[in-house]
Amino acid sequence: MVKRFSAFVLVFLLALSIAPLVSAQDNTCYNLSAADCETINSASANTYTITSFNQTFSVDLNITGLEVAAMFAPEIPGSISFNVDGSGPFVILPGSEVPVELALDMVVNSSMGVDSLSNVSVPFALVGDYLYIPGTGETLGLPLSAFDDGDLPVVGELPSGAGVTNFGSLLGLDAMSVDSVNPSGTDLTGFINYVRLPDQDLMGQTMYPFQFNVDVDAILNSPDFMAMINSVSGMLGASGAEADPTVGIVLQLIPTLLAGVDSDVVITQYVGANDNFIHKLTFDFGFAIDLGVLAGATGGDSAQIPPVNIDLTFDVELSDINQVSSVNAPANARLLSEEEARAFAEQGMGMLDGLGAMGGF
Repeated sequence: MVKRFSAFVLVFLLALSIAPLVSAQDNTCYNLSAADCETINSASANTYTITSFNQTFSVDLNITGLEVAAMFAPEIPGSISFNVDGSGPFVILPGSEVPVELALDMVVNSSMGVDSLSNVSVPFALVGDYLYIPGTGETLGLPLSAFDDGDLPVVGELPSGAGVTNFGSLLGLDAMSVDSVNPSGTDLTGFINYVRLPDQDLMGQTMYPFQFNVDVDAILNSPDFMAMINSVSGMLGASGAEADPTVGIVLQLIPTLLAGVDSDVVITQYVGANDNFIHKLTFDFGFAIDLGVLAGATGGDSAQIPPVNIDLTFDVELSDINQVSSVNAPANARLLSEEEARAFAEQGMGMLDGLGAMGGF
């Protein structure tokens, strides 16, 4: 079985999957016309057959209002910001033991309380039998053979097996279905808006933009979701003789807490009129929760509690689709032996480990 490739360079594929996957539910595509539904579903299927491209991407994460959490865990900063911009080629090599090659030049900025990074260059590449990462004043080449029994630094698990031929096989998309996204079969049409926007000229051709909007807070406050909360309450023993009073109190406060949520997800895909590929994707996730409603529900002073805000955005552009034949290894890299590579990974990777922890990679 092909392992999922956990390198964060492919994080955009999650968003690439979401909208086409749920748009196929009951073949309605929500608000799209039959013709537009066919256009986006055809482009999505075509995009999963891609075997190479050059990409340019940007990820921004901003979290504010963590002061309350910091009262209980002082190591938590009041706010967090993280930004990474990157670009580089990506190639799938069918039949190879490690059928993926890529290179990325990234610049990272972050702020977490007193800790910060400013315009830090973090290039890395996966070419042939080596993973290339920045060392202290030099580029290091770590042999992949040194990590047969574990994850690679930065990249994580690598796909393996001759069955990898394109994006679809890389991610195992054949095993995914609408049921896996919405197993209860709940009617989501009232919470989702899927529309085709006016055409745009972009990247040398006409693009058909499709925007997918999910009203998250409406879902969280829907009768179906509340019914699920009630069922969980029963499973956790929140009622009856064996009830845990703490669990009961928490579950009783959930509806009040959810009433203070304001959240939505917006995904915009840009389909090339000439080649029927998705060339650009933007993902916007906004989440705000007013913790003051809990204080008000318990008789406290809600004015003293700031709301928690989470804003995550990223965008990616794909160019030279199916035209990139190879990825070049960094020049003048120092190639480590297997023993040196294992020791390097075991000792930790300093800045790169920190970046991975911040981004959840």
